[in-house]
Amino acid sequence: MMRSCRNLLLCLMAAALLLGCSCGGGRAEKTPAVSGAASASSGAPAGEVEKGAELMASAADQGAAQALAEQYGITLVSYSDGVAVFHTDEDPQAVSDRGRAKGWPELSLNRKNKAF
Repeated sequence: MMRSCRNLLLCLMAAALLLGCSCGGGRAEKTPAVSGAASASSGAPAGEVEKGAELMASAADQGAAQALAEQYGITLVSYSDGVAVFHTDEDPQAVSDRGRAKGWPELSLNRKNKAF
């Protein structure tokens, strides 16, 4: 009796795991968690980058973030906890590539990933 209860319990747990994994129409999709800097340097597209999209960079303080914006000729949108967000009307990849070629601090592209 004890053995059959244990087997029944194991079967129910296995069924619950299988049902839990198949939620969402039975398909499992993963959205890659790739930073813009990593994907930009590897050349692998991690998502769509729209013209006029935002760029990001780490900065010690708001003054350093503003100096970086002036260096690149882009607009500082916000600064918080060491992360600066910038806006450009140019192609963000071109702005990032231009800075990389000149040896400036690297900017990360803010990409849009679509799960569905």
